Amino acid sequence: MTQETRNTIPLVATFFGVPACTNIDELSADVAFVGIPYDQGVALQTPAGEKWSPRILRDMILSRREYNYRGVPEWSTIAGEEGAGWFDINSGEWKLRGVTMADCGDVNIMLPSEGNFDRMTEVVKRILNRNAFPVVIGGDHSITGPVVRAFDRFDPLDIVHLDAHLDFSGPMEGVKFHNSSPIRCCSEYPFVHNITQIGINEYVRLNGLAKEAYDAAVEYGCNIITAKRFRQVGASQVVESIPPAKNIYVTLDVDIMDAAFVPGTGARTPGGLSFLEVQETLIGIPKRGKVVGFDLNCYNPTFDPTGRAAKVIVTLILDFLAAIFPSKK
Repeated sequence: MTQETRNTIPLVATFFGVPACTNIDELSADVAFVGIPYDQGVALQTPAGEKWSPRILRDMILSRREYNYRGVPEWSTIAGEEGAGWFDINSGEWKLRGVTMADCGDVNIMLPSEGNFDRMTEVVKRILNRNAFPVVIGGDHSITGPVVRAFDRFDPLDIVHLDAHLDFSGPMEGVKFHNSSPIRCCSEYPFVHNITQIGINEYVRLNGLAKEAYDAAVEYGCNIITAKRFRQVGASQVVESIPPAKNIYVTLDVDIMDAAFVPGTGARTPGGLSFLEVQETLIGIPKRGKVVGFDLNCYNPTFDPTGRAAKVIVTLILDFLAAIFPSKK
């Protein structure tokens, strides 16, 4: 099979050390990771660098034994057992035991960019055709519009958006999919219904683009929960405010968290949420409906020389997956 028909690039390191899937049409796993190394959507706003996120996160995981998918050091008597999972000391339970996972590589990003967004949609559709749960690692937030476009089979689909910014802007310089437009793009899909936005924490200028985005989000009927409101009511009540849904797609922009926890992003906003607040929210979301897909975006490793943000991010991914997929054994 040619690279053009596969649309992804083979790997050496994989997310959490899971098996690599070199042909999506033969994918057989509960969870499928795919990277989208694309950051051209931030060119007019913040410094690029998000394109390195999938590679750096894979490499960081590879160097940290505790994140190994097989769950045990190589000298263990059960080393190599696929889906051994992780033992969570906090709960005293095994997480993700028997949940199969695969890494489908990175979407093949090419220049010029016409067709990159179509490839993003196509790759996610092919993962869904294999009945796997897509975990998409960006890249900047422009990836979310094309990714959600692949979920038209899940009608009605609700979106839970965790971010410091509304991302409800219209086209910019003639470009529809950019870093500030993904949620507005999603709102235009006929199969998307309720949108809940959590952690919003930005200033808007009178008559500026951000104010127009805010007005558009309010007009659509978005359930907007600011960072200040979050702290007033707490994570559990925030989760309860998410409408019960048949299908839920979750998009997480890492700049929702304060720079003290995640310095590795180009849009750091003072007063963001803490790691524990985001963790508790993610863990609670599957109680509101079936989660059918997830993307994480806007991690910029060029601002994270110590890897502190990377460890926060991969821990959140595991926590969220464990909340969605109970251990099978």
